[in-house]
Amino acid sequence: MGKKLLTGLLISATALLLLGLILLFSYPAIYDRETSLMRGSQVFKQWVEPDMPVYMKYHFFTYVNADRFLKGQDEKPEVKEVGVLSYREYQKKTDIKYQKRAQKVSYYNNKWYVFDAETSSMAETDTVVIPNILLFTILSSAPNSIERSILEKLINEWNTNATRRNGVSPFFEVGAADFLWGLKDNVLLSLLSPIIGGPTKFGIQTNNSNDGLYQVFTGKRHGNHNRGLVSAWNGERSLDYWSCDAANMLNGTDGSIFPVEMRRSPRLYVFNTQMCRSLFLEAQSGEEDVQGLSLTRYQTTPELFQVDFEDNMCFCEGGDVDRCLGDGLLDVSDCYEDRVSKVLDEDVQMSVIVSGPEFLYASNQTIESIVGFNPNPEIHNSFMNIHKPSGVLLSGAKRIQLNTRLTKFQLNSMSSVPDNWSYILPLFWAEEVLHVDEGVVQSIKSSEKFSLTMTVVSIVLTGLGFLLLLAAIFALIFTTSEESEVYVVNVDRKGEKQPLLVK
Repeated sequence: MGKKLLTGLLISATALLLLGLILLFSYPAIYDRETSLMRGSQVFKQWVEPDMPVYMKYHFFTYVNADRFLKGQDEKPEVKEVGVLSYREYQKKTDIKYQKRAQKVSYYNNKWYVFDAETSSMAETDTVVIPNILLFTILSSAPNSIERSILEKLINEWNTNATRRNGVSPFFEVGAADFLWGLKDNVLLSLLSPIIGGPTKFGIQTNNSNDGLYQVFTGKRHGNHNRGLVSAWNGERSLDYWSCDAANMLNGTDGSIFPVEMRRSPRLYVFNTQMCRSLFLEAQSGEEDVQGLSLTRYQTTPELFQVDFEDNMCFCEGGDVDRCLGDGLLDVSDCYEDRVSKVLDEDVQMSVIVSGPEFLYASNQTIESIVGFNPNPEIHNSFMNIHKPSGVLLSGAKRIQLNTRLTKFQLNSMSSVPDNWSYILPLFWAEEVLHVDEGVVQSIKSSEKFSLTMTVVSIVLTGLGFLLLLAAIFALIFTTSEESEVYVVNVDRKGEKQPLLVK
């Protein structure tokens, strides 16, 4: 074989081998960079300002026998679900800062909501009759019995008609959107404002706001296997609402993004600020196919709020199961009192209890305490469908019910109830729903196809380069062997030539 041909073969083999090895080892690093939460990565833009179709839907109850219930004529309150107010949810992360050599990132996740008539079944101005959580919060927050008595006297004077459902009665009639966002002046606050000052509007939810400062792992240097996991919230690495360290741990992600190549773990943890704790969802058997992508479904189970379940005991006061409200109910009053008190710079006492919609997974006694409730896991359960290789949440629904406990105060409108009376009453239930987005599906498919192509090309180039290198080596050995043969010519007397091979 000619030297030029042999040299060309060696160069080609080396080039192919090096190119294949470079692709084989450099592409995973590039992929890790582009799927991390690093600024400028492909994932970063979608993470900062996601454009997937998310809707926040509020399901309202109206109390059809509020007056009869307070008078003791009806043993139980009766509710009717009157409709859904649906809002398109938008998000944008702000004040993004990197720490620990960009292995962690902190941010505020700002959310705002725009009413969507097409997916709503009621108007924002439609009214509902609901428990007056503001009234009971103000009475409970009175610093002493004297001031509470003054408040009770004022409320009795203002509420001259005990059956009138207004802002100074235990149940009041209010526009659904007004109750959520505080769009109009509240009757009770308007009466109190000239006396004690303060705002005149009250809403149970906030719009264009955030739920605190998050710090999460970016995935850098860990192959994105810890991407999105919460490291700290509001500057703290744990909560302080519950009775033991395990219950106060910040487990999982914020629910918007997950690590790549997730293992088939039986549990998926999500830190939820509305519930003031980390929640767990259980993996369901089998995979779900969505437009050609294999998804793992995680959903809540009865154990999540089961008081005698080992992982839940610390969510009871003092870790004592007997001091819990019962299965299916979680008292988060301390958590919300702390948040509201910091905002108002005053001590606030309030009752906030969360549960599954229509008391899903609660005891029969709790469910039957409200006439009209019929929980159904098919429509009331929370779930997430996740593409585990990419760690992308493709669809899901986070469902939660907000409740409050009413207790007896010296109000004319509550004169018929016993002194030790208390009752847990629902306000509404909400679901944050993510629908499958075609663009995200195609993006995942394209990414998988490109990754597969790059892997195949790198292996082919590496293999071809290796084969050509072997061929070049064998050719070099063969050529060297030929050139090393030396001939000695022996001439006899007759002039004959006899070759003698000398090695």
